[in-house]
Amino acid sequence: MDSYSKQVKDRLLNIDSLGIYEAIAQLLGITLFSASVDFDKIKLSCESRATALCFRKLLFRILGFDTEILRDNVYYTVLIDNVKTIKEMLILLRLIDNEDDRLIKMRISSSLIETDSCKSAFLRGAFLGGGTIVDPIKNYSVEFVTHYLRLSKEFLSVLEDMGLSCSSTVRNSKYVIYSKNSEKIVDMLVAMGDEYSAEELIKIKEERELRNELNRSVNSETANIDKVISASIRHLQAIEIIEKSIGLENISPELRDMAYARLEYRDLSLEELGRKLTPPLSKSGVNHRMRKIMKLAEEG
Repeated sequence: MDSYSKQVKDRLLNIDSLGIYEAIAQLLGITLFSASVDFDKIKLSCESRATALCFRKLLFRILGFDTEILRDNVYYTVLIDNVKTIKEMLILLRLIDNEDDRLIKMRISSSLIETDSCKSAFLRGAFLGGGTIVDPIKNYSVEFVTHYLRLSKEFLSVLEDMGLSCSSTVRNSKYVIYSKNSEKIVDMLVAMGDEYSAEELIKIKEERELRNELNRSVNSETANIDKVISASIRHLQAIEIIEKSIGLENISPELRDMAYARLEYRDLSLEELGRKLTPPLSKSGVNHRMRKIMKLAEEG
């Protein structure tokens, strides 16, 4: 069965009605978070066929470069080894400043994600390239992983600007940007274009909250029942002591009526027991009389 992350990525792959600027922003996201980049080779290796397909389609649309997707036992690979195409791609994605630049900078150029639609496309590419999401039935968690500290900081800033603030940590010498906030994850899925997963997450959250509320109610009710049973046992023990020591007929009428009512209605709460008396008695009144009975038993 496909992982939940793969299911989300497959749905994102179906979003292909992008303008050219959105397409470039998405290519930037995939490249930064998934490709190894050098002047003589750009190579994308990933476990997601959706990511490899998307990368290949964007390369052909934007740069007119076509290549095969290679597959081994684990990874799908897309390779760019045409020096001219590589130079064009590096300049287009602002990973180098000019044709003579010999330093590749894995960075997010703000000029490529100026609009909301470009930011969303970039986020989608980043997720396709280096993102994972946990099945919300199990937990709420989304992560993006990169080898580059500068990129992780710039990405956090972009997310903050989109109202999708996340946290960061270092794991196995890699930089992890993550969120465990269900509402942020929903907003992120919507921003990437996967409204189906967002709606499913909302349903799962609502069902979980309803179950938790029911559990709290059941636990509270169980606790109340335990209190009633515990109190009733103490009352019955006290009444038994009085019966054996001085006899119920020798205590005051109000306490005698209270004792007989408790013997007859052993599983009732104090409030319910009070309603059985003639005249009815409040919960505090019943409690007061039962405390007198308990004291008589202690003195007994």
